[in-house]
Amino acid sequence: MENLYFDYVSKKRNPLPNFIYLNSGTESLLPTRTRTFIEKEHRLYEANPTYSWVGALDRFWSLQKTCAEFLNASACDLFFRYNVTEAMNAFILGIPLPENSEIVLTSLEYGAIANICRFKAETENLTLRVIDLPTSKEVTESWTGVDFTKLIVNQLSAKTSLLVASHVMTSNGLVLDVEKIAEHTRAKNIFFAVDGAHSIGQLDLDFSRFKNIDFYGGNFHKWLMGPKGTGFGWTNPKVQPLVKPLLAGWTTFEIAEPFNRFGEGNSYALKQLLPGTRDFCSFYGLEDTFSIWKELGPGKIRNKLSELRNLVAETMEKICPEYRLLSPKHCPSSLVSFELPEKLQQKGYSLLFDVLKMHQLQLAFPKIQTFDPNTGEKKSRWCVRFSPHLWNSEDEIVRACGILRNL
Repeated sequence: MENLYFDYVSKKRNPLPNFIYLNSGTESLLPTRTRTFIEKEHRLYEANPTYSWVGALDRFWSLQKTCAEFLNASACDLFFRYNVTEAMNAFILGIPLPENSEIVLTSLEYGAIANICRFKAETENLTLRVIDLPTSKEVTESWTGVDFTKLIVNQLSAKTSLLVASHVMTSNGLVLDVEKIAEHTRAKNIFFAVDGAHSIGQLDLDFSRFKNIDFYGGNFHKWLMGPKGTGFGWTNPKVQPLVKPLLAGWTTFEIAEPFNRFGEGNSYALKQLLPGTRDFCSFYGLEDTFSIWKELGPGKIRNKLSELRNLVAETMEKICPEYRLLSPKHCPSSLVSFELPEKLQQKGYSLLFDVLKMHQLQLAFPKIQTFDPNTGEKKSRWCVRFSPHLWNSEDEIVRACGILRNL
């Protein structure tokens, strides 16, 4: 990948010439030219901050339409937030649920999102229930014979009012058929909120097909390679009138100048607009992000991600067989995780810092809830997660696997 996009491998600019970054699943590297683009926008903004902020509303709305075009959605159904956690807060805490009903989520959900559900349940006197997804050795070695849609919807009850589930699981890259699940939740009058933190960029999404999904949140700063602190929420028009905005300001009641220039008069878009004085320059960087995707081609990018993911799985199987694969061998997700060997389990999260300090290698070391459906045994196990992207080479992946072998 030429330096127009990434100077990651440049020894002149990188103080750690042997550094390997394999954690785009947390935050992607920002393309060089996008960083330059944002720096220019900051200089322009500071030339006249007052005019820059007032004029930002038109441009922000134009950017929202560009985002909508990429997702094949309506701009009026979208709103920007700084990350998916903020976006999921907006819906989960803003949607009214019946008294004494329950919120259901899966055992593989991201901890911050699970905590939003817990907070909602505790503050509104609701029940929180977790559906265990199988991750036993027999399941993860083949990933056959498990109908995750059926497993989830069969455990929804008459008390269930909200289901929260990830499109792509952050711990192991498992992809759920959220459209199929949504058919069942709609039939049962259950709200369905999807955490799409890892799907934007990895999967070819078409929001026009999400007719039965009530809410979808995502990040741009992971697989899409967007600026840090850029995320979004999408709300189905059917439920928009039910969602109570968590933040109030100029766009809550009568809309005064200059805010009436945003959203083409759509009340939901206006009420979900980020309130107060803002510096939108990081979001402006998304203009360049979408341009890069058009130049390189979404299909080519995803094919490259798939190649890198498969290379990780094959290399780890060959030289690190003691690390058990926790991800499907063949799936659309580029996340691939392995359970740490027993002798490394006690180190857990500290390995993130040890491996970085000693080997200049950046990986993620999340904890995954393992569940054996045959015995009912549940265990929390530490794993290592690879999330390679365009800047990574075959040599880097082989070197990274070699470092793990030597641990």
